[in-house]
Amino acid sequence: MKTSITVGVLHVAAGSAFAVFPLPFTSWDDLTRKTPDIIIARCAVTPPLDFGEGTWSDIEVMSVLKGDTKPGVARMVSQHWPRQAKRFLMFSTYQSNHLYRAYNASETYRVVPSQPKTVELQTYSRKYPNWKGKVVLISAQR
Repeated sequence: MKTSITVGVLHVAAGSAFAVFPLPFTSWDDLTRKTPDIIIARCAVTPPLDFGEGTWSDIEVMSVLKGDTKPGVARMVSQHWPRQAKRFLMFSTYQSNHLYRAYNASETYRVVPSQPKTVELQTYSRKYPNWKGKVVLISAQR
């Protein structure tokens, strides 16, 4: 009896050590201020449906709105299940260590699906540099 209780306690402790505890949504201003990396990305390949701790996806970073990362091929892990060629705005933390390199957007509200036309409008700051920091266009589709 003592052995089964001890094993049960150890199992719960080990499981909680690896679990992801999502933070509640407070506000878009708060999220924008506290998020180190904000990007516009496109899903490269629809990942297999996974009901675990998060879905790993191959993405293409199209534009970096905040942070030090660069556009290009990347990975993301999130509760959001993206579909191939769909674009989205992501409030994330880029993590790079000896195990993996990926954008981490644990909570579902950190990934906002976007319309393709809106993504094109986001690139206007390159075409019209005097607009930079003055105009931000974001729309979501649910």
